[in-house]
Amino acid sequence: MLMEMNRYLSFTLFTGLSLLTTIPIEAYTLNPNKTATSILQTNVIEVRSITSVQPIVIYCPVGTVPQLPYQVWVTYSDGQGEYRQTKWSNSALSTEQSEADDKVYPIGSQYTINGFIIG
Repeated sequence: MLMEMNRYLSFTLFTGLSLLTTIPIEAYTLNPNKTATSILQTNVIEVRSITSVQPIVIYCPVGTVPQLPYQVWVTYSDGQGEYRQTKWSNSALSTEQSEADDKVYPIGSQYTINGFIIG
């Protein structure tokens, strides 16, 4: 992180995450009596992204609707992981009806259901 003080007495913080923050500070705040040293403390939050989502396998009896989980396990770019809430996409009614036909999709068929992570 690189910190510069410009002529208008504000600090500009540059980080490797392309985060730019300017904090204005008045001159008397830095050293009001010219006897004490003031310290400016900032917290920089590192941004992380989801790198993978654990696959989900669901088995359900013939003629029943699968129960999809409301959370999935995700792994972040920093190696940490957690469960995150999921919203599943709905297919068109005609697609759902055609996939429910056991003559077209016999027992043991596999389906892919798309969704997205909330938050």
